[in-house]
Amino acid sequence: MLADLNGYVRFETEEEYLNDPDLKHGQRLHIKNGIKSMKNFVEFNEEQLYTLNQIINKKLTEDSQLDDNNQAERKPRNIDSIIRNQRLVRKVKDLRDNTCQICDIKLKIGPNSYYSEVHYIKPLGKPHNGPDVLGNMLCVCPNCHKKLDYGFMRIEVKLTNLPEHKIDKQFIEYHNKRVIKNAT
Repeated sequence: MLADLNGYVRFETEEEYLNDPDLKHGQRLHIKNGIKSMKNFVEFNEEQLYTLNQIINKKLTEDSQLDDNNQAERKPRNIDSIIRNQRLVRKVKDLRDNTCQICDIKLKIGPNSYYSEVHYIKPLGKPHNGPDVLGNMLCVCPNCHKKLDYGFMRIEVKLTNLPEHKIDKQFIEYHNKRVIKNAT
């Protein structure tokens, strides 16, 4: 994969990468007309750009946050957060028995104790404004959650519905339109 701050180009095989006519391989890789001109270039969406900027800014500030004793500095912060309906979150986890609806993994973290997360298919807050309702929620493992958040995974419409937990197809369609091209 090649990427810049605007997007990326993904290659399925090493051969595809080595034989791409837009690339000149040598001591250093040269992209003839820039990555954006390549035929398979995919622009980052707004959410991905935000995440990328967060990572870059974090890396830039990490080096300056150690004091003379190599101890991390503590600073107070004010954070705005969306308050989710925790009753619904617990209900989804209970209905799904803490089992990932994507990969069927159930993470055991202790005797009779399991870990799962709830993913909002159409994210809450701006710019998505998804609703805090059961039909917009999935019980997932942490790995699938990150793949869903970053747009690296599609959601299959065939998800098992329970009478008490039916997934609304409009939210699945919304999510799948935002998935990165060629993602699983």
